[in-house]
Amino acid sequence: MKYNVRTKIIMVVILFAMFFSFGTINVKASMYNNKPSIVIIKQPQSVNEANGKQFTLKVEATGTGLKYKWQAQRTGESSWADFSDTTATLTRTMSSTYNGWKIRCIVMDANGNSVTSDSATVKMTTGPVITKQPQSVNEANGKQFTLKVEATGTGLKYKWQAQRTGESSWADFSDTTATLTRTMSSTYNGWKIRCIVTDANGNSVISDVATIIMINNEDWELPIM
Repeated sequence: MKYNVRTKIIMVVILFAMFFSFGTINVKASMYNNKPSIVIIKQPQSVNEANGKQFTLKVEATGTGLKYKWQAQRTGESSWADFSDTTATLTRTMSSTYNGWKIRCIVMDANGNSVTSDSATVKMTTGPVITKQPQSVNEANGKQFTLKVEATGTGLKYKWQAQRTGESSWADFSDTTATLTRTMSSTYNGWKIRCIVTDANGNSVISDVATIIMINNEDWELPIM
């Protein structure tokens, strides 16, 4: 069968178009097949927490048969050490041990693919400092007395507590400022009072204890000469 020039040109164009389309399909298929099987959708976040408080790091990812390996880069070191934790969360109690650590998570799927999360920095926040302690009180019945505490820190809150005479536990006052004022009576005689100062990060410090003593009227009388 003979073809004229025009027919040959048309056939070449058709073959070229088919080849180009097939190649494009293969490229797209290859790109799809090489698409990462694990995607981290929520990275672990850096932590600022008070000493003694719990902190939690969490990673969220999509994929099949996911496994998790948490790692830490300790302060001043360049290598990464494995935690024993194998879930999507890591929880610890804050202490100076963890201060400055960088923590990350390696997420692996059932096919052996893996992806490493961003690193989160762990920082232990420092607490408030009491600069003036409440002082013990000796006051007459019916007179007002005031206890006061002074402290440095951010977002300070105050909780006054009393240990009543003959008791070992501490009971909270309703007062929430840096001063506590009451009118002296036999009720308060012998009480021990302290203040817990807490900052915005949850760090707290307990003041010294002040003792309340009621002075009887006869104690104020001048001695007979």
